[in-house]
Amino acid sequence: MVHVDTDEEPELASRYRVVGIPTTIRFVSGEETGRLIGFRSEEELTAFARGIKKPRTV
Repeated sequence: MVHVDTDEEPELASRYRVVGIPTTIRFVSGEETGRLIGFRSEEELTAFARGIKKPRTV
């Protein structure tokens, strides 16, 4: 996991189309394979990092 301060790195935020904070982007072999925008639980983040798709709950 890497934390990027988008205020200090606006070019990077633009390059990866970060429109909301927090944004979590998963990369595999340099390619984006998933994206989450907004606060998520530890369980959701763990599943996302492992590549497990879980149904969204409201």
